[in-house]
Amino acid sequence: MATKLDKTLKREISVAGQAYIVALSPQELIITLKGHRKGKSLQWKDLVGGEAALASALNASLGLFEQQQATTQAARRDRTRAAPARKPASVRRKRRP
Repeated sequence: MATKLDKTLKREISVAGQAYIVALSPQELIITLKGHRKGKSLQWKDLVGGEAALASALNASLGLFEQQQATTQAARRDRTRAAPARKPASVRRKRRP
């Protein structure tokens, strides 16, 4: 006979050399990098209903989008640092003879 899950159960696992904390609660499954507060959560109803695969695909695509955004912003920052903008001719100081 199985034991009913009525409170949160936490365990540590190691994946590819990284330590994670897995928390099983009656409402959800949470996986967090050890030492961090926020992690990935998955509702049991989504897992059972098949929504987990859709949510996983959406999160993966959003992660790729955010990574591309960060790369684009970093490239823009590097470009602006490399060539500082000159003042317009009307604002520049004129040389005295």
